[in-house]
Amino acid sequence: MIVCKFGGSCTALPEAIKNIKELARDTDRKGFVFSAIGRESKEDKKVTDLLIAYSNGAQSAREKILEKYKKLLKFTGVRVKIKSRLCEIFNEYLKTKDRSKLLSRGEFLTAYIMSKYLNIKFVPAEKLLFYSGGALDFDKSRSRAKFYLSKYGRIVVPGFYAIENGKIKLFSRGGGDVSGALVSYLLDAEIYENWTDIEGIFEVNPSVLKSRPIKTLSYNDLKLMTSLDAKVVHEECANILSGTNVKLNVKSIFAPQKEGTLISKNDKSSSGYICFAQNDDSVKIYLCKSFKDYIIFNSTKENFKEEIRNLYSFLK
Repeated sequence: MIVCKFGGSCTALPEAIKNIKELARDTDRKGFVFSAIGRESKEDKKVTDLLIAYSNGAQSAREKILEKYKKLLKFTGVRVKIKSRLCEIFNEYLKTKDRSKLLSRGEFLTAYIMSKYLNIKFVPAEKLLFYSGGALDFDKSRSRAKFYLSKYGRIVVPGFYAIENGKIKLFSRGGGDVSGALVSYLLDAEIYENWTDIEGIFEVNPSVLKSRPIKTLSYNDLKLMTSLDAKVVHEECANILSGTNVKLNVKSIFAPQKEGTLISKNDKSSSGYICFAQNDDSVKIYLCKSFKDYIIFNSTKENFKEEIRNLYSFLK
């Protein structure tokens, strides 16, 4: 069984949306987790950022949010009275000032629309992911997840949030990845596919240097990388999945034929990698041949990118 999580870029452009439809033809893919609509371009804004702006008093964000959902509906051909649905959400927020619920509605609406597009049953996270005392209520959440999968065969779930004491609990930014990891864990999935806009996890942060995607990693490698500058997936994913048999596959929705990066508790890194951590006035560079074999270099913010470029030759 496969659980898929689709990042914001996956519902922002028609090409990606069509690829999601093709992926859903594989009936081994039984769980689908969606982030809120992302950016069409660097100049665009994500729905979540627009909702944050609205909660901070930017009334103009309402129309921008509406336009993004209108585009998604046009791409998918799904019919939803989106203007009235959004008005209900905004009016409820004005009454309750429940910011967590407001910010969660980006995922809720995106997943709902995509469930209609894929013709797969929508199950809101309110009915699936339960927290108590700040921790996942595993037994209750697992029972509900298994129930809905058994009842419907396949399910679509909004990411980024859970429920705790009857209220919305938001994960930190990028928390759709956490939702995908939790659903994979609860359903005993064999593979958790994390679909994004890049072809896996690279040997060096692409913003610093063009390098090769890493074919395989261990969860220990992933923990180190995500604690530093590798933010392709949320750092909590490794903590959730490292003790399970679930394999995490990070792939590009724009190149679904590519293998991406496969991560498990048993796999070892297929190549070395370079990561870095920035402090107030310095940068630590980690050159890793394997998780237990790495060298730390101290650098400055002005020079560290050039030093990483020079160090990359050691990985080739």
